Amino acid sequence: VVAFQSLAANLSALDTGNSNQDVFSRNIQIGQTESNQTYLVSVNKDGTGGGNRNSTSPVISANGNVVVFASNASNLNSLDTSTTQDLFARNLQISQTAANQTYLVSVNKFGTGGGNNMSSNPSISADGNTVAFVSTASDLHSLDPTTNTNIDVFARNIQIAQTAANQTYLVSVNKDGTASANGFSNSAVISGDGTT
Repeated sequence: VVAFQSLAANLSALDTGNSNQDVFSRNIQIGQTESNQTYLVSVNKDGTGGGNRNSTSPVISANGNVVVFASNASNLNSLDTSTTQDLFARNLQISQTAANQTYLVSVNKFGTGGGNNMSSNPSISADGNTVAFVSTASDLHSLDPTTNTNIDVFARNIQIAQTAANQTYLVSVNKDGTASANGFSNSAVISGDGTT
C-alpha cells in the first residue's frame, strides 16, 4: 500500500472539483488499470468528498492498514471544527464512504476538540495503534502549561476513544514528571511495537 498527497481531482470518484490537496492510498497488488480503486484517505466526516482545506504529510503503518496525516480541514471529524492543523488517522479497512470514521489524533485533553495550536510530524507504530507527534498546542495534556509555546512531543493510542479525556501521553515531560520540557522538543519517532 502506498499513501500520498495530491492536488489531482480525478483519482477518486468521491473527490471531484476539489482544489485542495488530499491524501490518498493505493494497494499496488491491485491492477493499475482497475478503476475506482484509489482510496480517499482525507475523506470528510460524511464520507461524501474530500476535506475543505489541504491535507498533507501522510505516514502509513507497516501493516498497511492505517494512514496518519496532517490537515487544516474542519470537516474531517465531528470534534474538529477549526482550521488549525491537526493530525488524523484513517483505517483503510473501513469503507471510505463510512461516516465519522476518521480519528482525531491531536485531540485536546478534554476529548472535546482539536488542539489549540498546530500539530505535525507524525510517526506511527507498525501495527497502526500508536502515533507519536509534535505540537505547539498547550491543551493536549494537563502537565503542559497553558502558557507554554514550546514544541512538545506527544503520543496517542488510537485504540482509545478520541473523546476519552487525558489519554494523550506527554513524551517530552521534564525530569521531575511535573510539566513539559522548558525548550523545544522535536523529531518524534516511535518504535515498531509502539512502546518507546
